[in-house]
Amino acid sequence: MNSIDPSFKLDTAAEEQILLMASDFVERVTKSACRLAKHRNSTRLDVKDVQLILLKHYGMTIPNAPPLATPPGRVAATFSSTNPPPATNPLKRQAPSDETSEEPQLKKQAIEESNNKVSASAASAISI
Repeated sequence: MNSIDPSFKLDTAAEEQILLMASDFVERVTKSACRLAKHRNSTRLDVKDVQLILLKHYGMTIPNAPPLATPPGRVAATFSSTNPPPATNPLKRQAPSDETSEEPQLKKQAIEESNNKVSASAASAISI
C-alpha cells in the first residue's frame, strides 16, 4: 500500500478481515490440492496439484512454474485476463429448452388430454 499511497492507513478491522479471507483461501486451495494428490495415490503434495486447483477453480496461474502436462490427444486450456475460464462446467449437461425439445410439448398434451377426460367424465356424472 505504501507504494500506491504512503499516507494511507488501513483500518485494523479491515486488515483482520483481509487476513481472514487470505487464510480461508489458502486453506481451501490446500485442502483441494491434498484431495487431488490423494486421488492420484500420492503421499506428497506437489506444485502441479496446487497449479491445477488454482487454474480450474480460480483461473489463476503460478508465475515461473512448469506448465501442467496434458495427456496425449488433449489440448491444454490456457486462461488469461482476456481469455477467462468458462463460467459453467462444460461437462455438465444442460437442461433442454422448451423451444428445442419435444418432451415438454408431449407432457403438456398428455396433461391436457387427461384433464379433458376427467372433465368429460365429471360432466357425464353430473348430468346422470
